[in-house]
Amino acid sequence: HDSSVTAEMADEGSLDLQKPSLHKIALSPIQLEVVKAAFAQVANAETDTIHSNEAEGLVVQLFQHPLSEEVLDAIILKTEGTQQLSLQDFVGLVSMLLSCTTHWGKLKTPTTGRVGFDTIGDQTLRKALKRGFEFNIIVAGESGLGKSTLIDTLFQGTFSRRALTPGSYQIPDKTVELHTTTHVVDEGGVRLRLSITDTPGFGDQINNNECWRSVEAYILQQFDLYFEQENAIQRPSHIHDTRVHCCLYFIAPTGHSLKALDIESMRNISQHAVVIPVVAKADILTLEERAAFKQRIREDLEHAGIPLFPFTRDDDEREDTVLNEKIRALAPFAVVGANGVQNVDGKPTRGRLTKFGFVEVENPVHCDFSALRDMLVRTHMQDLREVAMYAKYEEFRRAKIVRDSQQ
Repeated sequence: HDSSVTAEMADEGSLDLQKPSLHKIALSPIQLEVVKAAFAQVANAETDTIHSNEAEGLVVQLFQHPLSEEVLDAIILKTEGTQQLSLQDFVGLVSMLLSCTTHWGKLKTPTTGRVGFDTIGDQTLRKALKRGFEFNIIVAGESGLGKSTLIDTLFQGTFSRRALTPGSYQIPDKTVELHTTTHVVDEGGVRLRLSITDTPGFGDQINNNECWRSVEAYILQQFDLYFEQENAIQRPSHIHDTRVHCCLYFIAPTGHSLKALDIESMRNISQHAVVIPVVAKADILTLEERAAFKQRIREDLEHAGIPLFPFTRDDDEREDTVLNEKIRALAPFAVVGANGVQNVDGKPTRGRLTKFGFVEVENPVHCDFSALRDMLVRTHMQDLREVAMYAKYEEFRRAKIVRDSQQ
């Protein structure tokens, strides 16, 4: 290959640079040699080009890391309509992809000593702990399924609206009402502003057609409020985030299959928020009935095109992939909620005492409560926040900008 090749030569290649472009990062001479060597290994000896389908594998080899969706989308965008890539094309492609990620692999710049930027993680953590975190949940499902009890069980306290307003809780006569309660909890020096939105009246009317629209409207309203603050001339230093991070959807333990109302509701809500299906009061089903019911629900969800969280990502680490598959295999979560504590073998145990025995809430043999709690709080809370912030909200934001520009 010509040793005079530089990052700027991408401007002379065959790629369509009129397409939406990422910021290009010029390659250093050392980086350029690494790219040229990798290209030479797979290039056609006669044409000195590679097929566009080989670009992804070559980039993975250079970056030494699974490619994010953003990088993959950029590769597809830049190679669309192009069968063969010259070295010029590939150098230009790499120079743009470097702006999408910090996983530069073989293209990293080595240092001769410790600089100190490895402390940025500690700095970020201190700032985040000082500011605190926000987590917003909406619970939907018919009345009498134990939504309030489960919320109080999940967070080990009095959090549900029903628990906070004893004696005055009424189901609306005609429409779905939404009520939000907000709490600040502190655990181990980590402060969390927890907002829980209840939906009394959901699915309880004679005509339940489109009862999910109130939930959908609420989610979109929170997006709109955030959008207005984000685009204000004088933006606040910290925008109070009320965007819904997930919807816990409660399913009646019928043992049959999903109702048409459940499917339609989850399909529409999932367009704007992560929907986590929960089989309520699972202790009324036998283990065999529960397993069969969960399998039918999974089939109904797949047929309706409703994805199960955690979603599959191309850049997931191996251990994340294994954990996510394990969680998806448990969904929908068959749960039991209980505020009471009984003494079992000398230990205080949360659960429900029935004439058939004691149902332990946190026993994985009895129900999936522990798995649901761990996913929501201990392993995937940040993932839920990021899906709301970077996927669902971005879709809303993009559509709103396009819509406003056409008016």
